[in-house]
Amino acid sequence: MSAKEWFSQKLQTLENDVEFLTYKANLDFTENLLKVLNEKGIKHVNKYLAEKLNCSPAYVTKLLKGNPNLTIKKMIEIALILDQELQINLIPKPSTNAKKSLTKDKTLVKAIKNRRSAKAKSLKRREKIQL
Repeated sequence: MSAKEWFSQKLQTLENDVEFLTYKANLDFTENLLKVLNEKGIKHVNKYLAEKLNCSPAYVTKLLKGNPNLTIKKMIEIALILDQELQINLIPKPSTNAKKSLTKDKTLVKAIKNRRSAKAKSLKRREKIQL
């Protein structure tokens, strides 16, 4: 079994794992939070959030490292501090067929690009020969 196949199988087993999905949601939130802080030009993130949340910088560090105890209430507090809105949505999971279709589409696009590249190289060779 190749590493790619192993990783794909492992990822499929985690698709419905609550712990993994909780960690992923936390990570998505903290990445977005850091992006917003960066866009707002806030340099000392821990100090800034600690002052605004009335907590210690160590607690902020725990939150930013993906603490699974990050509550929706705390997320809303952070959003309000940054003049943002927290949205939590339910969206349909992509079906297995859709994933396979997407993989086929990517493969097709790659094949088309390779073919165009090969044609372009062939045309350049012909131009050189004619000169």
